[in-house]
Amino acid sequence: MTEVRRRLVFGALGVLLVAAVCVLTIGRGSAGDDGDGTQQREFSAAFEPPDRFMERLARILATAERPADCDFVNVIGSISRRGFRCPAEPEVARSMARFKVLDTREYGTGAVVEYRSGEVRDSASTVLAVTPYHNWGIVRHGIDVGHSVSSSDDGTRTGFERTVDAYLAAVKARDCEAFRAVAFTADDAAAEACEGAFAETADLATRLEANAGVRPAYEGGSDTFGFFTLETARPKPENATIVAIRTGGSGGGYRVLDVAPSPTAASTRAAIERYKETARRRSGMSDPDAQSGRKAD
Repeated sequence: MTEVRRRLVFGALGVLLVAAVCVLTIGRGSAGDDGDGTQQREFSAAFEPPDRFMERLARILATAERPADCDFVNVIGSISRRGFRCPAEPEVARSMARFKVLDTREYGTGAVVEYRSGEVRDSASTVLAVTPYHNWGIVRHGIDVGHSVSSSDDGTRTGFERTVDAYLAAVKARDCEAFRAVAFTADDAAAEACEGAFAETADLATRLEANAGVRPAYEGGSDTFGFFTLETARPKPENATIVAIRTGGSGGGYRVLDVAPSPTAASTRAAIERYKETARRRSGMSDPDAQSGRKAD
């Protein structure tokens, strides 16, 4: 990353993060009742729920007319596996103007947002992963798999686990044939596909080599998607979200859709503590007795 781009990304991220910590519901899929009828989300690795993130992204893509309107979209694109052109092409803008979230689930540092838009008659899915900056990043958008979020992983978890294990072994060994058997790749010639893929996974291969015996942790999934995290200590603490997808019909094949960098468990704990401290300070500032240092009689 060039120094100019680094300043752009981190400066814009600072604005995003300041705005995010003002949100008092940090998203995980489940919610609990506070007793007054309001729903509070549990803490998680991301600063906002995935459905809110996608609704905000869609709103900007539907309305952005100038490059100056696109800061949020461009920053998210710079830290995502995939991004959007902004301002969007007219058909994309029209489609996003009719974007509606149907369902969503979080799985560790990953999430699926099922939606309907102008170009989707029934439903499609966007797969997200939490970036190391605790924002959501886009892994894939517009996956036509129907209503998958509410389904069970009872029949697919074993397939996901075997596929991810085979994928990591192929990455570590730089085995092109084995890699192409389990990776979600373009229909390029084998040598061309592996050359690009192995360049992208060079850091992952280094981590696997330096952390013998490390295994991915299964975070959950559905009939269609399985999510894993892979955290390693050497050469420095790093974490990745691994997304697997079932590609065939019932009992069909499996592939690794992508691997995205994500925050470590320690980074997530620190972010949650910062959020809690901010919430405590805000609560104290709203209490006149706390501001004056007096105790209530």
